Amino acid sequence: FLALRREAVRSLTDQIGPMAEALAVKMENARGWNDLKPLLVIGAQILANTRGRAAAEAFAARFIGT
Repeated sequence: FLALRREAVRSLTDQIGPMAEALAVKMENARGWNDLKPLLVIGAQILANTRGRAAAEAFAARFIGT
């Protein structure tokens, strides 16, 4: 879980920069999968809006499993 969370935060901040800061902080504070998963979904939505559908789908596939 810790490695997945860390990689998801890094991936999100690498792709959208400072816009990801508030969500990244929430992700870092997630204590388990049930806390993290909805935040990952939000991250994928943000990526879809900023970087396009392909980036969002790649993020979701890697971190959410969909």
